[in-house]
Formats: sequence, structure tokens, C-alpha cells
Amino acid sequence: MKSLFSQDHPLIRFLTLLCNLMLVNLCFLLTCVPIFTIGAAISAAYAAIFAILREKDPSVVAVYLRALRKNFKTATLLWLPLLALLAFFAADLYVIYVVIDPQYRLLQIPVWIFVFCLLSVMIYAFPLLARYDTTGKQLIQNALLLSLANVPTTVFIVVLYGVVFWVAGSSLLNLAVMVTLGVFFGCAALLAICGFFLLRVFERTEAAQKQD
Repeated sequence: MKSLFSQDHPLIRFLTLLCNLMLVNLCFLLTCVPIFTIGAAISAAYAAIFAILREKDPSVVAVYLRALRKNFKTATLLWLPLLALLAFFAADLYVIYVVIDPQYRLLQIPVWIFVFCLLSVMIYAFPLLARYDTTGKQLIQNALLLSLANVPTTVFIVVLYGVVFWVAGSSLLNLAVMVTLGVFFGCAALLAICGFFLLRVFERTEAAQKQD
């Protein structure tokens, strides 16, 4: 029987994981306070989460800060135009749903298609940047190709984020609960769930490339 205080005990491993997620969450919240740094913060958070998933006892703060410094410029230059595009499509949807006549609601279809493609790129681009050394143009191309080659994973992550935001916006109580969880470990936990599936995608792709 494993000792309760052994590092391999399930309870200790769970508590270690929770502490690491809380540290990543704290670093994430502190470094994404200016909106323009959110992309770099996401990339750094994925780097720390990948370390948690693949290493027994990583120094998550050191991994996070190292990735933040390394990828800050590329991630920021990627994040700002993506954010601008999201704001543009959000404004389009607002006009379609609120301003113009309901008979033109079919106009939302191409907008939602563009939004889904944009979210797909965002889902893969920042974790790709966390794992590989790549340029901006190549990064976007690889993110788009991976999103199309792994549609179930892409749809799952988009739906997961959609459910989280829907639950948060469904009532003030739910919003308060989600914000509270997000402050403590929720942001990192959400990225960790996505990171688990994304890491499997990356490893399958790497294995396929080695066979070729």
C-alpha cells in the first residue's frame, strides 16, 4: 500500500496538480491584465500545462515565465489582429440580431462560419507556439491545417468554451460562481482540459511525420 505522503499517492498527485494549476492560473491572470498581452499569456499557460502533463514535478512558474519571454512578440502580433477580427464579427452579429430586420437573419450563417474558422485557428495557434519554434505565417497555416485534420477535437473545444460562456451568462449566480472558479484555478483548468487533447493531436502528428 502506498504511503499517504508518498509523491505517487493519488491524493498527493491530485493536490500537486491542483497547486500547479493554481500557480499557472495566478500567473495567467497577472500577465493578461492588459488586453494586448492575453495571447502571450495563453501561450505561456499552455507551455506550463504541457510541462505538467508530461513531467512529474515541473517548476511551472519558471516554465511559464520562460515561455512568456520567448513568445511574447510573436504571440502579441498574432493575438491583436485575431482580437480585432473577433470584434468585427461580433459587431456584425450584433447588427444582424439587433439592428436590421429579422428577415435578414440568414446573413448570420457566413458570419458564424468565419467565426468558427477564426476560433479554430486561435485554438491551435497559441499551443503550437508554446510547443514549437515557428513563424507567424507558418503558425497560422499549421493551426488551420490541424484544425481541419482534427475536426472532432476542434469542435469539442469550441463547444466546451461555448458551454462555459453560456453557463456564465445564463444568470448572475452562475456568473459569480464561474468568476470565482476562474480566479482560483478555473482558467488554467479549462486550458488544461484543452491542452490534454491538443497534446495528443501534436504527438500523433509528430509520430506520423517520423513514419514518413
